[in-house]
Amino acid sequence: MFKRIAKIPVPAVPTTLSVLTLANVYGGLGFGEFRKVIMVIGTAFLLVYLLKIICFSDVFIKEYKDMRNASLYAAFTMCWMILGSFYYEMGLGFGKVIWLIAVIVHLAHLALFIYRFMIRNRSWDNTLPCWFVTVNGIMVSCVTGGAMNMKGLLIPITIWGIGIYLVCLPIMIYRLTHFPITKPIDHRRAILLAPVSLCIVSIVNVFGGKPVWLMVLMLILYLATIAFIVFKLPHFFHYKFFPGFAGLTFPTAIGAVAAGKAAASFTELGWGRLGAFLVQFQGFMIFLATMLAGYVVLKFIAMAFKVQDEA
Repeated sequence: MFKRIAKIPVPAVPTTLSVLTLANVYGGLGFGEFRKVIMVIGTAFLLVYLLKIICFSDVFIKEYKDMRNASLYAAFTMCWMILGSFYYEMGLGFGKVIWLIAVIVHLAHLALFIYRFMIRNRSWDNTLPCWFVTVNGIMVSCVTGGAMNMKGLLIPITIWGIGIYLVCLPIMIYRLTHFPITKPIDHRRAILLAPVSLCIVSIVNVFGGKPVWLMVLMLILYLATIAFIVFKLPHFFHYKFFPGFAGLTFPTAIGAVAAGKAAASFTELGWGRLGAFLVQFQGFMIFLATMLAGYVVLKFIAMAFKVQDEA
């Protein structure tokens, strides 16, 4: 049983990240106790995954040498940023320590990832949307760090996240349109929604939704990316389930958060009709994210208990 821990697939971590993100969304809708239950379950899973990293370090090192898995390992620290913020909100001081350690570890991972895969081993095969999990994932600190009183840290992180997204986006579009996309990475095209959503939430949380032109630009990119994902959904689901489906989960979950933040920001600016539209659009995004995350979670549970599809 203990050895089965080593077989937990890396994409289970970003799936957990999506569930924790949705728990915060549902908490904001008044389901506070449900949120607490999800946070406790998420903590238990991440502690088990930490055992995998510690006790099966050979497996971890092998996974970390692969760019696709290494990029997804950023979700591990992103999960702890959410959990740290939650526990701090509950009045537990160690939550801030967890949050800060997660940010520091993520920054170290970010530096190593950039050197190893974006500089030293740069290639079109290694240029994939899952880059954004690492390079923009640090912005989860801006999503969750409002109560940490560390704006001096969150401002440069927001500036970094916006800049790296705008630099990498055309590179990713070129790569996706000019080079083949194979099954293992097909669903990771949906990750394109995550960085722009993180940018929107961070701009609102850190800069109060200003400058307006930047918010408008991000909103246009956000809506265009969602249209692309919805258009591609039937294609994504023509595959039999495999762990790569996790690429659909966190982007839509943080996309739901971004819709709500953008709605509040534009309403405050006096753009009432746009704000009202985004409020309703958030409902769609919550539905979409819940549906996709629920499907992937159930499939991972079936894999864990070795439940096979009927022929």
